Amino acid sequence: MYYLEKINKLSIFIILLLLSIFFKISSTQSYELNKNIVYFQDIFKGVLLEDRDKWSIVCEENKENNCILTQFLETKTDAIHIVLLVNIISDEDTNYIRIIIKKILNEVQIPEDIYIISKDKELVYNIKQTQCIDEQCEYIDQINPEFMSMLQENNDFIIGVAFQDLSLNIGSLVSGAEFSDLYSKIKQKL
Repeated sequence: MYYLEKINKLSIFIILLLLSIFFKISSTQSYELNKNIVYFQDIFKGVLLEDRDKWSIVCEENKENNCILTQFLETKTDAIHIVLLVNIISDEDTNYIRIIIKKILNEVQIPEDIYIISKDKELVYNIKQTQCIDEQCEYIDQINPEFMSMLQENNDFIIGVAFQDLSLNIGSLVSGAEFSDLYSKIKQKL
């Protein structure tokens, strides 16, 4: 009888504990997030102006005339896993491509440069690394006129990454779908 009474008290305590945990979790999840606000490592706070299948327009929060085109990519092999963020930045008459690479596996070195390759392989040029912070590197370069015309024709291109220490080359296909439409929208905002 004594043990039965202890088990009942313990059961009630467990049920009350579970209910309190459930109510705490549900109350913390009861607010609604604004999914249009974009943060990138507390550096850029922006607003998602338009989101398409592959490309998105992100504008600075208080300056909607300061916008970039962006596309997120992820590439995995047995040896490496990298995440890429591709930005097209337009500044008056000059366009830049910025690629941010985050390496997930720690065994390999981050490459010093990466390559932009058109699908037909007629256009190839490399982009040098500008800075690396905590296994994340930024590559930025001015877009040449041939590459810009290829983009405005909504052509796909490849970002090639070579890891010499693994004797491995990885390519990520960047979709050109709807690029020209979204690019014209950010040019109108300038």
